[in-house]
Amino acid sequence: MSSYLMLKNAMKEFSEYFELDKSISESKLFAKFVNYTILKSYQPNVVSDLSGNILDLVDVDGSNDMGIDAIAIAVNGELITSIEQIKSIIKEQSGLGITFILIQSKCSKKIDAGEFGKFADGVEDYFDNEHNEPHNEEIESWIKIKEYIYEETLGKWERSPKIQLFYASATDSDDTEHITGKAKNLEKNLKAKKCDDCEIIFLNAKKLFKLYQESKNEFQVEIEVKDSFQIDEAEGVIESQVILCRAKNFVENVMISEDGNKRKLLFEDNVRDFQGETRVNKEILETLTKQPKHFALMNNGVTITCSELRSSNRKINITNPRIVNGC
Repeated sequence: MSSYLMLKNAMKEFSEYFELDKSISESKLFAKFVNYTILKSYQPNVVSDLSGNILDLVDVDGSNDMGIDAIAIAVNGELITSIEQIKSIIKEQSGLGITFILIQSKCSKKIDAGEFGKFADGVEDYFDNEHNEPHNEEIESWIKIKEYIYEETLGKWERSPKIQLFYASATDSDDTEHITGKAKNLEKNLKAKKCDDCEIIFLNAKKLFKLYQESKNEFQVEIEVKDSFQIDEAEGVIESQVILCRAKNFVENVMISEDGNKRKLLFEDNVRDFQGETRVNKEILETLTKQPKHFALMNNGVTITCSELRSSNRKINITNPRIVNGC
């Protein structure tokens, strides 16, 4: 089955699960599907339904939308929708890690250079100090939050804000050659003005389908095994192993998703999520940077549950993993 047909089936499932109005246009359904799929990877517990929540607030699509469908901002891993939320985070945490997420979705089966150009112009206008393009009330509210971040929180930054731009289409192709120049110019301009880290991510039908599967925690990962041994049989457990692998391989293959973000869904069953720059976490980082050979002696690893485990040729394939300890 083609990636496009797989994507269409996923959108149908998505529409039925959330009981969306059957009269909704294909383009609007596609935009909702894309926004949900992307933002679920940032904060799964918040992006849980489609009514009266953050997915309504990030939607800026409509007249005078500057070629942008959605704007979201993550501060210390939390999707925020107001200046008050940022102030609350500042009171509770010592430093700010900020990511701007801007999304454009086109349900056509090819990437239109003109449409991408509109998106690029709108993104630049959003991050400019002066806003010359007409924009709606929804975008105006996100401009105010952006300006507060750059004007009032600078001294709290752990690093320059990160900008992630998503351009999603229903194409089966990976070809973005005809807009590479526009993308590079946009990235260069944003780095010169507003950030050190800018990433433009093109999502085609295949990548969107994979991200949607991940949003349901239905995916496979592969780890290169350096050493392993079986654990004694336990009631209700089909198979269990202790494995040794390289941290870099674990991070790149298990923890990072198709869009380059950390797979937050991996940690939904973890009782202790990242607690910020606590004393313990600072000591762990110090061990890694100053005494890396002591790390394995002082930390007991990561515990993963899964629905299937297969080993072959010094590699292990894990289906539907969840990290339940070692967050």
